[in-house]
Amino acid sequence: MITKTKNTELTLGMKAGIPIAIGYFACALTLGIMAGDAGLSIWEAVLASLCLNASAGEFAFFTVITEGGSLITMMLMEAIANARYALMSCVVGQKADKNLLGLRRFAVGFDLTDELFSAAVTRDTPVNLSFYGGMMLVSMPGWALGTAVGFLIGNVLPAFMITAFTISLLGMFINAIVPAAKKQPFLWIPIVLTMGASYGLSKIPRLAAQSGIRTVIVTIVIALLFAILFPIKNEEENA
Repeated sequence: MITKTKNTELTLGMKAGIPIAIGYFACALTLGIMAGDAGLSIWEAVLASLCLNASAGEFAFFTVITEGGSLITMMLMEAIANARYALMSCVVGQKADKNLLGLRRFAVGFDLTDELFSAAVTRDTPVNLSFYGGMMLVSMPGWALGTAVGFLIGNVLPAFMITAFTISLLGMFINAIVPAAKKQPFLWIPIVLTMGASYGLSKIPRLAAQSGIRTVIVTIVIALLFAILFPIKNEEENA
């Protein structure tokens, strides 16, 4: 009975992972092109996708490599780009199955992405390794395959098409910003300030070619400023 239930959950997870894998494939095409521009081999690009499996994280990763940034810059960029996963892991931990312990939790945490997180926590059942593992089995190859294909086509496509693919990556960031800003219009203030500050720092000679360092400076300063001046109150404080 237990084995049957696990097999059913695994199958459901794989079915849920199919549309996610398709989206990952399309998204990773641009990252594969970026990896080629950064001077990585196709195997290094695929390995990066299998280990990171995060669009913002890989974008930061390949950008720092392209600019010849330091390891410290790389670590700060990855910490900022992937900070939300720390909060998401707490939610998964609260809704985890009682058997999701030890290495099983590490397995889920290894591939905690926005899409897999949403699919797992919106179910009526607790998060379990069988369902989550099924999604991982399908989605991770989709991301890696998209990176490999993007790497290969980046060597044969005309320059204007490569530029178009690169610009399409910005759509993911816009898609993440606009819905949240519509719900809370106040967010447009830090968004606009961040854009302006980043542009201003790009005019400083020593920071002009270091977008990674600019991102770290702007994110920390503006996030800290707004956290101090406009803290988010919890429900008890609002009451």
